[in-house]
Amino acid sequence: MDSSKFKSLNTRRKELVEETTQLSKKIVETKELRDKKEHELYAINKQIEQMQKGVIITEHAILRYLERGADLDVDNVKKLILNEATRAKIEQYESGEFPIGDGLSVKVKNKVIVTVLKN
Repeated sequence: MDSSKFKSLNTRRKELVEETTQLSKKIVETKELRDKKEHELYAINKQIEQMQKGVIITEHAILRYLERGADLDVDNVKKLILNEATRAKIEQYESGEFPIGDGLSVKVKNKVIVTVLKN
């Protein structure tokens, strides 16, 4: 066995592992940035749409109406969103998308549930 060739291959392998790891991190960062920009674009589009209609009703107002006017039990909704299995996954991974049942999943960033998605 040629030891210098072996050392050279091992060195190159380590370099490639590091490069692929860095590229994987960049992919995740780029996806997160794209998601953030898409969310921002969505919010702006909603604002523009509402402004063109005239009167604006915020999501906060809608939630309060559902809670106070339609007797929606917000605490129960929170329990449905954050069941024990989902809580365990969030504690373990901190960020990602996790199924919660009924064809839905939650998107989590740094242990904060930012949205509920349809699968």
